[in-house]
Amino acid sequence: PIYIRGDVSWPSWAMADGRLEPIAADPALTTVPAVLRAVYDEYARGEGKERSIDKTPQHTEHVALLDAAFPGSRFVHLVRDGRDVLPSLRSMPYFPSGFAEATLFWRDRAVSGRDARRVVGSARYHELRYEDLVADPERHLPPLCEFLGLEYDPAMLDYPQRAEAVIAGTVGETHHGNLRRA
Repeated sequence: PIYIRGDVSWPSWAMADGRLEPIAADPALTTVPAVLRAVYDEYARGEGKERSIDKTPQHTEHVALLDAAFPGSRFVHLVRDGRDVLPSLRSMPYFPSGFAEATLFWRDRAVSGRDARRVVGSARYHELRYEDLVADPERHLPPLCEFLGLEYDPAMLDYPQRAEAVIAGTVGETHHGNLRRA
């Protein structure tokens, strides 16, 4: 856990260091996946949630490793039109600046995300077009919730009212600034 505190994204978790001490002292946590599960579980509890989600796009390149480390986990592949991804991500420090390189970057992650179904099986893989979710969330969110084992609540659609709190808890406003839009 001490190394987790050194990660560049750690401040965005807004999780007091004392919450990691029991995890660091637990002799049963002997593997990296076990420690990460414990950290994510503790974070979820602190947020009043039953479970946590990691939505890092680069994880599409490591599905086999994630599947082995976190058996039983579910994988959601949210596919967004590349013509919208490129302009929205060009300001990110990890995103290639050249058009051709950025296009290949998006394509490679979209393809590896789709390949996840083959790795984890269709029972643990759910694919959804971003544009469909945004256009008709009341239609697409309930099946997604069912796949994740979550109870659908219409309040999930009230995200603009919580936008400032969500944005404040992220690394940078550029990541989630559009949450303010209804």
